[in-house]
Amino acid sequence: MNTFIGHIDELLRLKYQCNVLIVHHTGVGSKDRARGNSALKAALDAEYAVVKAEDEIKITTKKMKDADEPDEINFQFGAVRLPFNDEDGEAQYSCVLQYLDKANAFKVKREENRDHIREQGRLQAEIRIGEKQKRVIQTLENLISEAKTTLVRSGRSPALAKIETKNLREACFREGFITSKNWSRTTDALIEREFLTIDAPFISISEKGHQVIIRVGCL
Repeated sequence: MNTFIGHIDELLRLKYQCNVLIVHHTGVGSKDRARGNSALKAALDAEYAVVKAEDEIKITTKKMKDADEPDEINFQFGAVRLPFNDEDGEAQYSCVLQYLDKANAFKVKREENRDHIREQGRLQAEIRIGEKQKRVIQTLENLISEAKTTLVRSGRSPALAKIETKNLREACFREGFITSKNWSRTTDALIEREFLTIDAPFISISEKGHQVIIRVGCL
């Protein structure tokens, strides 16, 4: 331990004129006290214990060499949604530390719950899609898959696969789940909600469309 402390001093603190933070695990029987050689604590200018209990984290001063010990600090984990989905279209979350004291503890929890409920509601509204709309997208996906297979068999790139809107319409009519009476209304809604994109005369499934379809188990 003395060698370790000497190296910290000579190779880091003195060489770079900096503070050195050492992360050390606690004892097996005592979660708020560092285990091991007491020489380490004796060499420290300050020591803090970071203890997690359920979703709260407490930072407590265990030693302060040349100053008064500061009050304990409390934090709470808060969930945040990341600005992207995974390859299956699932929303991705991480967490941040929210400063917590006795005055705002319940407020933070209420806000966290409210934000979570609001986000879940938004996601549900986003993925809500009618049966005919799902069938249109499913039919288009099947046509694209067939076109890709044909291209690969002929030695061409599957990225060249494109479907014309008229071919999608004919395929949907053949399957019998939609008629000319409601075709325009259904596809217009899918385009307006950005599930499908038009590059006349072709029609394709957008990235948003793929994500939403996966979430609702359409394909």
